[in-house]
Amino acid sequence: METSLRQLQHLVALAEEQSFARAAQRVHLSQPALSRSIQALERDLGILLLDRAARRVTLTAAGKQVLERSRRVLFEARCLKRDVDLIKSHELGEARFGVGPHSAAIFLADVLVSLRATHPRLHLVPEVNSWNVLHEKLQKEAIDFYITDLKSIPQDDTVEIRRLPLLSAGWYVRRGHPLQRKRKVLLADLHPFSFAFVPLPEPLARKVSKALELDQELHVHRLIECNNFFVLKDMAASSDVVLYAADAAVCSDVRGGRLARLTNAPLPAPDLDLAFVYLSHRTLSPEAQVAMQTILLCMEKLTSTHRRPARSSMA
Repeated sequence: METSLRQLQHLVALAEEQSFARAAQRVHLSQPALSRSIQALERDLGILLLDRAARRVTLTAAGKQVLERSRRVLFEARCLKRDVDLIKSHELGEARFGVGPHSAAIFLADVLVSLRATHPRLHLVPEVNSWNVLHEKLQKEAIDFYITDLKSIPQDDTVEIRRLPLLSAGWYVRRGHPLQRKRKVLLADLHPFSFAFVPLPEPLARKVSKALELDQELHVHRLIECNNFFVLKDMAASSDVVLYAADAAVCSDVRGGRLARLTNAPLPAPDLDLAFVYLSHRTLSPEAQVAMQTILLCMEKLTSTHRRPARSSMA
């Protein structure tokens, strides 16, 4: 069967106009051309649609059923065209992406608000998880891309990496923390305290342990790792735990007096070096590209607000 949407449009026009002349004018055809189109539709379907013995345009019982189906098909075709136009303009579709817990605390809310304002019909499916889980989901094509620390990205020919602006980070403590009372903090002064992080990539974890002079016996109980960054912030705000955080992730806590940057620390905190990760053998969907561009703009805004002159030696 080679029935076309145009033939269905001709049938609907004929049924509604009740006249070959008016229907032909409506669909911009001559009467003979319209008649041939209806005859071709009948041949394609193998049934008679018109009662030609009648003095005016009259549909057969089968013709009435085909007419109703034709209207539904044409409606769906119009919806399809509208949706495709929306997809092309990034107004409709789905963007699935992953972010680490630290990154989520920094920019995810702002990104979602921005995307909702600029693309209200775009279906957003962000997932907050550790980089290794997100990497596995990317390989299974369950997400379009994810964002993680550059140091955690495995050597893998199947992925492409696009670096994001560097984010300054620091050591944060509660107001009135014992370390704040010291004019100058030495490494030895840090030993009584635990440090809170989201799970770090192994290379960065080794650098942190070495910089903090953590030996193997102390390493386990002095490093507190949790996938929920908000839990770590609450812990730091209500105990003597020292929190590693991007400045942008705790700015509201600093303004509210819950946390303070440890400005007299003996070593700088490593900057947060994030990157997009996506499959090298797949073309990113327009929706994913829109999401990535929005994240990039948010990151650029954050780096202009929270800027540190030089990169940490631990980064």
